[in-house]
Amino acid sequence: MEYRDRVADDLERWIAAGLVGAENRVAILATLPARRKVDAVTALIWVAAVLLGLAVIAFVAANWESIPRLVRFGLLLVSFLAAAVAGAWASRRQRPITSDVALTVASLIFAAAIGLTGQIFELTGNPPAVPYGTGAAALALSAVGASRGALAVGIIAVLIGDLMTAQGAAPIPVALIVAPVVVAIAVRWHAAFLAHIGAGSILVVLLWFAIHYNLQGWPLFGIAGVAAALAAAGRWLPAAGPVSRILFSWFVVGGLLFFIAAGYTGAFDDNTVLGLGHRVAWIALSAALITFGSFDRQSLLTGLGVVSLIGAACGLLYDLGLDLIVISLVFLGCSAAALVVGLALRRGRSDGANGRVP
Repeated sequence: MEYRDRVADDLERWIAAGLVGAENRVAILATLPARRKVDAVTALIWVAAVLLGLAVIAFVAANWESIPRLVRFGLLLVSFLAAAVAGAWASRRQRPITSDVALTVASLIFAAAIGLTGQIFELTGNPPAVPYGTGAAALALSAVGASRGALAVGIIAVLIGDLMTAQGAAPIPVALIVAPVVVAIAVRWHAAFLAHIGAGSILVVLLWFAIHYNLQGWPLFGIAGVAAALAAAGRWLPAAGPVSRILFSWFVVGGLLFFIAAGYTGAFDDNTVLGLGHRVAWIALSAALITFGSFDRQSLLTGLGVVSLIGAACGLLYDLGLDLIVISLVFLGCSAAALVVGLALRRGRSDGANGRVP
């Protein structure tokens, strides 16, 4: 549920309770950023744009034995320039969606061009240079034309390049520089799309460090702690609005995943008690996630907490030496107990609503 929609629902309750005057409803909602709805036509335009870019990539990637190399290169160059010029024209005519779509297509075509130019002219080089070059061009197009699609292409390309070099000699990933900038822009512009891209990129950066330095066991708890600190910072960002909730959700999920991985990568191989303690802590964190998701009305976090809780319980029962049949019976009993309690609570509410004492 969007932040504006939740506030609108809360306003109705507050007005009904006499806490807020009805005449203030419009003024309060006017202070909140309006979410631009994506209609079916816009969605279809985006789908068509992405498919067009992929079609150009697939078409150029074909091994054209009968077409001269310079013609292949010319097709790539003309296609890229046509998309870039179309984006500039649309931007000048104040058509932001068209400009965004065109620059996204240009980014995809450039991704094909930079990779296939080496194939066409039989050039050899460093493979990560292809995604890094694509990312640099896409980010430049995004900066010039304020294109969200080009920004997404650029970030994804940079992340691919980083993951290709995770086991190499690079001291830091390139995304370590790019991702915080994207998050800062998302906070400043209250852009939910950029918040998703930036937060996901930061988690990939943390994964890069885990792979690059072969972190297992206890060091992964440190990375989980970093993700938890980022979640806290994202949650309490001043005036961030819905963006803070997005950042918080991404970092909470990432921190939980690193926490789970830490317990299964050698931290407790020689200590059964600590291993069981990890499973119990996992259960507690899952329950806390369910509670917070329900309190904050974030159904996604609640659902992830439920899945995590089931996984934690299975892990604990397995560590205790129970086989899958016993585990299934335990969950069946828990399910029946939860159903009975739920029906009892529902009946109690019904009796209370009808004026009867349950």
